[in-house]
Amino acid sequence: MSADLTQLTADACAPLVGTTFTVRHSDADVFLLVDNIKVFEGSGLRDRQVVLDGTAVPPRQAFAITLVGPDSPELSQGMYDLTHPELGQNAMFLSCFGKDTDGLLYEVVFN
Repeated sequence: MSADLTQLTADACAPLVGTTFTVRHSDADVFLLVDNIKVFEGSGLRDRQVVLDGTAVPPRQAFAITLVGPDSPELSQGMYDLTHPELGQNAMFLSCFGKDTDGLLYEVVFN
């Protein structure tokens, strides 16, 4: 099972805060806690229709799911299969953007 990520919005993701995604890396699971849903307020809605595989994708405001992971391993920027109990398994582009006292910080951006 996987979610239709083209239909995902920041509002739909809000209940995910505090839940966990799992990423398989080097034969071990890495757990990433959803820390925040960041809406890019300065961005507008897409101004043109996008069609993927014959299906129109509705306009949406850009947003990011921010996640906190362990200090090690550091996942390099790239595509990963992220699994979530509600969204199922989905290929997403994951990027590490920093570190704080809780661990490494990652984001998945949707626009």
